[in-house]
Amino acid sequence: MKKLILLIVLLIVFVFLLLPPPDLEEKYINEFYDNTLVFEKIEDIVCQDVEKIPTLRATPGNLENGGLARLLNKMNVVQIVVKPENQICTITLVRDVLGFAGSGYSYKYRLNVRHPITYDKTIHGVKKNATESLKSGDNTVTYDIHLSNNWYLTYTGS
Repeated sequence: MKKLILLIVLLIVFVFLLLPPPDLEEKYINEFYDNTLVFEKIEDIVCQDVEKIPTLRATPGNLENGGLARLLNKMNVVQIVVKPENQICTITLVRDVLGFAGSGYSYKYRLNVRHPITYDKTIHGVKKNATESLKSGDNTVTYDIHLSNNWYLTYTGS
């Protein structure tokens, strides 16, 4: 009986491994639109005083501002990076990172991207799935998807 249960569990795991990965890009785009107010609150907290924009790189658990940490945790943000650039508040919210041995991908929500790179299949190749690497000369691909106002979702894959 135990062997039968083990066999069934292994069969289920094997079937799930054969399924294509979910389209993370679509998931994160929908996540942004479902939580637009949260992103606006994050922007308000971090960028409230243009003269005093902090330079910051932290995980939500290391933040002194509990309200900001709660918002980042709500969005499952792994890391926040804030930089003032020419009196403009730039925010990077690292949402997902996966990599091993020089290959992988990351998704980041970014505010006030200076030079966004839009997806172009002639440059980036044919996109089979957002979690797969795209073809390019150096095997690294980065592109930005405009979400709203000055927010973008940035994909980087190698």
